[in-house]
Amino acid sequence: MMAKPARNFEAVVASANALASGAVVYRTAEGSWSPHFKDALIARSKSEAEALLAAADGDVKATLIVELALIEVALEEGVAPRPRSLRERIRAEGPTVPIPQDPQPVIRT
Repeated sequence: MMAKPARNFEAVVASANALASGAVVYRTAEGSWSPHFKDALIARSKSEAEALLAAADGDVKATLIVELALIEVALEEGVAPRPRSLRERIRAEGPTVPIPQDPQPVIRT
């Protein structure tokens, strides 16, 4: 079996779930967590990614967040950064289909 070639580094952000609410959150440049992907600090090198992960890991140990992960970000000129994978885009942007509202109660006479 042949070894796969090493992948080039991709820009990443730190994503997690807030322990108190379960909401998807992203690590910001200020060191806080935001529910908005646009606020995420983008690590553009391996060393930046390692530093981001180490800083975010402190919040795991402080039980502020769970399921910490670095997710790849697509950086394209003229387009806002966005998660590269469909799964992470759905987590960042919400469902891909309309969510039905609560049905009206049935009134029986």
